[in-house]
Amino acid sequence: MMNKKLAKINNAILTYNEKNDDKVLTEIKKDIEDLNKDILIGFYEKLCATENPFLKALKDPYYKIKKLSLKELDNETFEAKIADVIQIINLMDFEDWYLNEKNANVKDGTLRTLSANYQWRYRLEKVCQVFAIRIAKEFDQIIDNEKYKISTEGNLIQVPNETSNRQTEKLLQFIVDGIVFVPSDKDPKINKFKVTKKDILFIEHLMCKEGKKTGLCVPRQSRMLRLITKMLNRIVTNSLYEIE
Repeated sequence: MMNKKLAKINNAILTYNEKNDDKVLTEIKKDIEDLNKDILIGFYEKLCATENPFLKALKDPYYKIKKLSLKELDNETFEAKIADVIQIINLMDFEDWYLNEKNANVKDGTLRTLSANYQWRYRLEKVCQVFAIRIAKEFDQIIDNEKYKISTEGNLIQVPNETSNRQTEKLLQFIVDGIVFVPSDKDPKINKFKVTKKDILFIEHLMCKEGKKTGLCVPRQSRMLRLITKMLNRIVTNSLYEIE
């Protein structure tokens, strides 16, 4: 099915490059969006066919989608091209899809999640908050609570807002335990996947974006989730952070 959709898109691109018809371009964009949905669902389905879908996702969290690009030519016409773009899985979206698609017929009312603890998504809010406070303190600033509101569920997560390395490491371990938990050989109550100081450094070095003038934009959930997914990929594969 996906091969047929891709063939249709490629043929439409050839037609567009000959005529530069905007209606054709609109159809191409719609077909690419539809194809990318199929690609993502196919990725999810493969993960769900494994014993531990979240762990499998963290071992290899990347997949490719199709992206359209337009290049303006000398004669004021446009050339369309399609290329592969690497994406990283959104664990929250994946779990939500699973709950909607795979748990639709659960009769006993039990919520069967992919994560070790569904509350991990609210723990993520706390992680964002603590890292924002850490960065603000380094620049003698205070985080505006009105701009950094936490949900009712997030406020129910009882963790200290302390920003020491030790407490931050504990907080990161708290969210890791909620996402994926595999008992260690020494103690089944302890997760074999451990956070280290290098994981804190990884997030701190990548979390902020350039703001206005001399400002720093501290991360919201979507960016922090990407970083934690990459961090967990390093942890579960027992690899090193690379300098590029």
